[in-house]
Amino acid sequence: MTEGAGAGDWGALAQLRQGLYRFFGGALLAPDEERLAALVAATDVLEEWDIDDYAFAPAWRLAVVALHEALPVDEMEGDYVRLFMAGAGGALVPPNESEYVASDGGSAATIVAKLDGDYAALGYSVKPGLAYASDHVAIELEAMATLCHREAHAWDGDDPGGAVAVVRQEWTFLDHHLARWLPPFASRLRAVASPGLYPTLVDATSAFVLHDVELITMITKARLTQPAP
Repeated sequence: MTEGAGAGDWGALAQLRQGLYRFFGGALLAPDEERLAALVAATDVLEEWDIDDYAFAPAWRLAVVALHEALPVDEMEGDYVRLFMAGAGGALVPPNESEYVASDGGSAATIVAKLDGDYAALGYSVKPGLAYASDHVAIELEAMATLCHREAHAWDGDDPGGAVAVVRQEWTFLDHHLARWLPPFASRLRAVASPGLYPTLVDATSAFVLHDVELITMITKARLTQPAP
């Protein structure tokens, strides 16, 4: 994207980003046959975009290969439970923000309460009935997918001011949450389970999120430096 890009370009980019956030969020939920099939199908749809133009493309390619070569679902379930779900000794690598972010001496509950407040400020509601804490990586990724959907709608509705306002919300959410804790989460997972499907997926998720912070910054600057119509 360049400074001369139009709203249609930014709207399409927001749709791609929405798809990627939703893909990575789904990939980091507990596996089942239906979800795995949907994820593999989603890679084909996302491949229609020029992902190779972006810096996270190598990590994305590894994730796509890993998904297409995934173990039988029952073995994936075993890995997921062993790595991410609490057992007698707790999860090996908890997929939750509160495990990685300090709160100035506060508890995990304090971190989750702050996150829940941020969700409320964004008008985002965690779907009822999900067996995941609100600071689970998949829930936070879905929050970003929701914001990207709103951004795309604003661009497509010829509301650039509204779109940029959503972009700023995206930047703040990433800066306060996912961009802070995904790198240490990926590093810990890589240390105990690499090579493997889930380290590959989390590495790709982290690479995408860090790239998105830079991309969002560029979009905001590009919009602010364009002359008024």
